[in-house]
Amino acid sequence: MSTPAHDDLANAAAPNLITEIPGPNARARVERDRKVTSPSLPRAYEFVPKRGAGSVLEDVDGNLFLDLNAGIAVTSTGHAHPKVVQAIQRQAAELIHYSASDFYLPIYSDLCEVMDRIAPIGGPARSFLTNSGTEAVEGALKLARYATGRQYAIAFFGVVSCTSVAAAASRGACSSRYITSR
Repeated sequence: MSTPAHDDLANAAAPNLITEIPGPNARARVERDRKVTSPSLPRAYEFVPKRGAGSVLEDVDGNLFLDLNAGIAVTSTGHAHPKVVQAIQRQAAELIHYSASDFYLPIYSDLCEVMDRIAPIGGPARSFLTNSGTEAVEGALKLARYATGRQYAIAFFGVVSCTSVAAAASRGACSSRYITSR
């Protein structure tokens, strides 16, 4: 069940810019962040989101944007989708987190069974669920080394999953604009 505030933002006319970009509150937040956050965490843009609903984002200055990134490819149902919020609340009431890489979580294998069943390949499949592109790159490198017995891999330049040394090194380097955006 959605809320009036969610529906108002989801249905707002966007984009709607009321300040320069980044605005004064965003610039202050970026400067505050730079003082306390490790430079090993690169940021691509000086965008400071406050809330989202559907495909509309509001920044800390009240500017409205269309989220054409889908939250960096993780909010395909839109921000704060009522059914997703409900599922998160239901799961959080049971168990918020326990490492599936160290222990056997029923919800992990339940989801893998669904993914494997609907995978568009013939024969049995196995899934590896990750929380980021970097973790996916790391997992792919480990799997390739395991499956082939080889030490080296061929990779591509110019992608942005660069928050680990192995993920960045597998492609020689990330795009210089992304790395030097601080």
